[in-house]
Amino acid sequence: MTRPSNDVISDFLLSDARFTKLVELKLPNTTSLFENRRNRSDSWRLSTDLTDAISQILAQKANWELQARNRNYDAAGNLVRERASDVECILVIGMHATISGSEHEIEIKLKTLELYRRNLRSIEIVLYDELFDRAGFIVAGQAP
Repeated sequence: MTRPSNDVISDFLLSDARFTKLVELKLPNTTSLFENRRNRSDSWRLSTDLTDAISQILAQKANWELQARNRNYDAAGNLVRERASDVECILVIGMHATISGSEHEIEIKLKTLELYRRNLRSIEIVLYDELFDRAGFIVAGQAP
């Protein structure tokens, strides 16, 4: 999220003295994960919504790490002890239900997304329905 002053801010910051995670949320029902055309080599073209979100969270990560080099204090004057060494990022975007096409096209899209997710460094992409399933598992102790 960017304010009119072009400050880089995250939707959420999760942290304690041991870790820091930046969380960027995109709307689940308005975000497309793929363009309407296939690439070569059995892959599908990723959407600009997805690649722009990755660029945005990388800028937030870089900004956070630069600011964290200095000792920071909160409004009450207390030292902020959160660490920001190679901050991990979580991008919550889209839903499986928005992935459409023939069975073969859906298979290619899912493979493309999984390969992309697994090869990103320090950014975890989570779809909203996956997040819901994880929360259900934590609460109920069983997979959906």
